[in-house]
Amino acid sequence: MQSETFMVLSKCFAPLSADSWEEIVSCEWPSFLEGLAADLPHDDASQHLLDTLATPPCYEDKHTFAARHFTGGLPASAMPIESLYTRKMPDDLPEYYQEPALYMKDLITSLGCEIPDGFETYPDHITLELEVLALLLESDMDAARDFAFTRFNWLAEFGGKIKAFGAESLFYAAAIDAVIALIDTLRKEK
Repeated sequence: MQSETFMVLSKCFAPLSADSWEEIVSCEWPSFLEGLAADLPHDDASQHLLDTLATPPCYEDKHTFAARHFTGGLPASAMPIESLYTRKMPDDLPEYYQEPALYMKDLITSLGCEIPDGFETYPDHITLELEVLALLLESDMDAARDFAFTRFNWLAEFGGKIKAFGAESLFYAAAIDAVIALIDTLRKEK
């Protein structure tokens, strides 16, 4: 399993500058797709993910989608933050900075890293969770597996919200489905 694959997937949900996104698309995307193809099962579903992810959105489309759908408080939003999908009781309202955020804050600090500017209120943002997974894959496969198995159970619900946005969400839905498939692959490798 390639940590670079998770790092690039993390950038799909990160608030990046135009230059940063364009650099990822032009420099890292071809090797990302190769790594993803190597790590996914060789089946029709995986091929569909690869086909969908083959053409990432331009910066303007990424920025517009994020402003419309990754912004809290908007009717058509689906924030990529674990705390919002992990409720103690099914009828509880989603809240920021719950157990997942506290866990991620402590974990990031224990790894000798700092929470980047802009993520202080939600250290359980999918971007940081995928970056931590990538870091763990580089250093401790057992810890990476444990982390993946416990931290990403919320992705199916998040992915469902993303898919509800229709055609404009296909790229992001495929990115989430790729993460879920990669975690399933990790599960099978154990």
